[in-house]
Amino acid sequence: MVNLQICPSFLIQQNALLFSYLGLLGVLMQGFAIRPLIKRIPEKTLTIVGLGLMIVGYTSTALASSVGLLYGALTCNAIGFGMTSPTLLSSLSKTADAQEQGFIIGANQAIGSLATILSPILAGVTFDRLGSGVPYWTGAILLTVAMLTMLNYQLVKSHHLS
Repeated sequence: MVNLQICPSFLIQQNALLFSYLGLLGVLMQGFAIRPLIKRIPEKTLTIVGLGLMIVGYTSTALASSVGLLYGALTCNAIGFGMTSPTLLSSLSKTADAQEQGFIIGANQAIGSLATILSPILAGVTFDRLGSGVPYWTGAILLTVAMLTMLNYQLVKSHHLS
């Protein structure tokens, strides 16, 4: 998953190191960092910050001109995902009525599974046919839509409460 225009000679060991690093970041975020963060910062804020980090990460990946910049971009992605995934699921379960929680969480899992299946296919086609940056720009745009939707939801909800 390395931007091949930046790293055309990435070896198997370098890819393994990159993915190990990203896996370690995921473990650190979801295993150790997210609980203390949730105690200090509201979950919806963490979700929005996480989406923002992922937007920065995807955009930076598209623009990365060196291995160091690529690692920085992917670090933003990993930390952002580590913030967004658990807080979004928690927010979804808290927003739904008790009778709807199973359906909402199941629908979220189904959509996530579908995205896990389709995203690599679509990213591969766009990477091959439209250019190496297109999948990352597309991801950044979709994440921006998600973040703006969350922000709008927060504004509408706070407006109704006041």
